[in-house]
Amino acid sequence: QGYGKDFDRYKKWVDEDLHIMAQIEHIEAVNNIESILDVEDIDGIIIGPYDLSGSLGYPGEYDKDIVKKAIQKVEIASKKYNKDLGFHVIEPDPIKLIEKIEKGYTFLAFSVDFLYLGEMLRIGMGTVNEYLKNHQV
Repeated sequence: QGYGKDFDRYKKWVDEDLHIMAQIEHIEAVNNIESILDVEDIDGIIIGPYDLSGSLGYPGEYDKDIVKKAIQKVEIASKKYNKDLGFHVIEPDPIKLIEKIEKGYTFLAFSVDFLYLGEMLRIGMGTVNEYLKNHQV
């Protein structure tokens, strides 16, 4: 809002373009997904898979059937209510991000800084170490 100087433009943006996304990060949110999506001002949801898997007793284990079923329940409800569907892809893996795009997700968060930076450092140092090993430097 430009420190109050652009308040009218900000207010117009809030009225016309602001989207309210509910974070679905717990099995209780999944169990109540239709009630959440039925709230008039909710434009969509974003699934937080790490916290969701943790609430099911399997933190970070997204391939567990119980976690997959919870995510699928949210996906189905989002389509039923014609709401935006979002996901936080935790791993710094662009293929997983593309998979979500292909599945119809339109609001995506990609990794977290410490994982992304750590992965890039491992790749970079692995390349350097491989070079050093093969070139007797």
